[in-house]
Amino acid sequence: KFSSSASPPSGSASLRRWRPMAASWGQRELGAAPGEPLYEAVGGPARRRPWPWRALGLAAAGSSAALVAAAAVVGSSGHSFLRFDHGAATDLSAVTCSRGTDSCLSSKCCAEPGQQCYQQDANFAMCRPSCTPGPDPTFSDGTPWTCATLGERSAGEYACGKPGQDCRSSQCCADSGMQCYQKNESFATCKAECVAGGPDLTDIDGTPWTCKELGARTFGEDLCVSENEDCRQSACCRQPGHTCFEKSKGWATCKASCTPGPSFSDKDGTPWTCRKLGKPSLSTQPWVAQQCADGNGASCLAQGCCKAAGEQCFKKDDYYGSCKYDCPAGWSCETVGTRTPSQPAAEEAISALPEWAFSQCSGAETGCLKSRCCMGMDLQCYEKDEHWAQCKPSCTPGPHADDKNASWTCNTLGPRTMGVARKGSPSLYCFSVLRRTGYEVGLMQAQFAKGAGIAGCDDYNLLTADGTITIGGSKSIYFQGAPTTVSVDNTAGNTELFVHAWDAVINAGVWRNHTYTLKVDPDAVFLPDRARTHLRPYVGQKMFVINCPLGDMVFGALEVFSYYALNEWATRGHQVCPAPNNWGEDKYMTHCMDLLGVSRIHDTGILADNLCTGNHNCQDGTSAAYHPFKDVGSWFACLSRATGGTQTPVVLKQ
Repeated sequence: KFSSSASPPSGSASLRRWRPMAASWGQRELGAAPGEPLYEAVGGPARRRPWPWRALGLAAAGSSAALVAAAAVVGSSGHSFLRFDHGAATDLSAVTCSRGTDSCLSSKCCAEPGQQCYQQDANFAMCRPSCTPGPDPTFSDGTPWTCATLGERSAGEYACGKPGQDCRSSQCCADSGMQCYQKNESFATCKAECVAGGPDLTDIDGTPWTCKELGARTFGEDLCVSENEDCRQSACCRQPGHTCFEKSKGWATCKASCTPGPSFSDKDGTPWTCRKLGKPSLSTQPWVAQQCADGNGASCLAQGCCKAAGEQCFKKDDYYGSCKYDCPAGWSCETVGTRTPSQPAAEEAISALPEWAFSQCSGAETGCLKSRCCMGMDLQCYEKDEHWAQCKPSCTPGPHADDKNASWTCNTLGPRTMGVARKGSPSLYCFSVLRRTGYEVGLMQAQFAKGAGIAGCDDYNLLTADGTITIGGSKSIYFQGAPTTVSVDNTAGNTELFVHAWDAVINAGVWRNHTYTLKVDPDAVFLPDRARTHLRPYVGQKMFVINCPLGDMVFGALEVFSYYALNEWATRGHQVCPAPNNWGEDKYMTHCMDLLGVSRIHDTGILADNLCTGNHNCQDGTSAAYHPFKDVGSWFACLSRATGGTQTPVVLKQ
């Protein structure tokens, strides 16, 4: 669009310098219609002008002809663009506006819509949607920004892509540290990283990604945060399936779920509003379970992904790879695809209840409208109305016969408590039955003095027949004795004796506050934290543990019953279960739990017993109890081998 026929206007003409704009970019991003040219002046706003062309006449220095020029963005790609500067024409066809982290100090214009060229200092400027004077913590250096504007803001709205949105057109990402990666010709989205040739396990299907980079990575670090970090500004989370939840105006963090009210994982009892700030982060999709490889030895090279959470497909060589948590020695260890994200926990894991909970939370069947939390096992604060709420195991909306048929909303307030976890979670109530004289007394005295054995449980008791003793400040619970016979298994026929002991446990009622109840023999070297590890997957189930493959039964050195299992025995045990005294107590409890419909959990690794599979010299690293060790020296020698000599004494709480 050049003409030499027009004459320059008389008099002086004001001069504007025009920057080039590629036709395809201008039409797409600024919305120019065919036949409608766009002009953008450096130092002035973008102007849309209709046909006919507006000519700027200016005599070229040293030229006898007048140049009449118009800078147009509509037309063939062969157009030239000229800058008229004091009468000299300069070819600017190679000049482009800046994008990404490129400096715009010279161009003074931005290629992406809705961006402004902001100056950091005399040496650098960059296109950004906004700028705050001072150091920018998301930028690569701490040099303060002046935020002086160079040129004009590019037309259009800043509409770079977010994770999950298609960024093929914009070829830019709204979030710091993100890159627009291509999946295939039909889709691209913003991600922090991308592994080419394999599927993305957070994607809606298992199609492999090319991971071609479209555009520049958004400057700055990834602002998404992890658990226990403040997410109020970023409103995004790193862990799969997590959401930024608000606790108060001064704090928000990433959690898998949130219940309004206080949280037992907090250091204080301030309630959470649980207002969502942002969307949940992507998590493993359902197709992974069908399409990806098992970690059972089958090669994963073809699938390029693993079913199990936390596993990665590692190459052994060019012909074989397997899904594992860590790569074995001697393998090439080249990764194929991405590591499968861990699934978010349904509830927050806690190591022990915080101190504030013991003073703030309410007990069973007491009011909780103010506290919004309960102390006990399987208790929830339920709302009746705006004036009353109460800690109960369950609640059905509508009239309540036990409350004069008053209507309850049964809205939940705060978290459900699953045991009084004083020292660890899940909470354990442990007891030992011992004679009032003999070696067992010395064993228990030594254990209590060191805070070892059942003293590491959240609550514990000693039980003695036909009398009481006091050890370490703990007075034993009395129960009625009974004769011991020879059982059908040629062991002690002590069912009647131990049924009396179990009755005493039920009547004492301490078990009602805990997730599990464990009977531990005095000569069993017991490690409570290992027991918690074994039992954590079964919290909330009505179960008991089969700990020995011989006879497929409970071995009495360590007996484990969930709250719900023991509640069945407390409610119906005497009616349902006959108690022949020619049975051992462990055989009786196994048979009785079956009759009561309690589920069996086979965990033969929880107990290492010489009477079953051997005690492994106390060094298997996984068992929660080793049996038998009938003197103080051998008992503590086993404990030292089991813990590597690092057993930390537990401070007793009376």
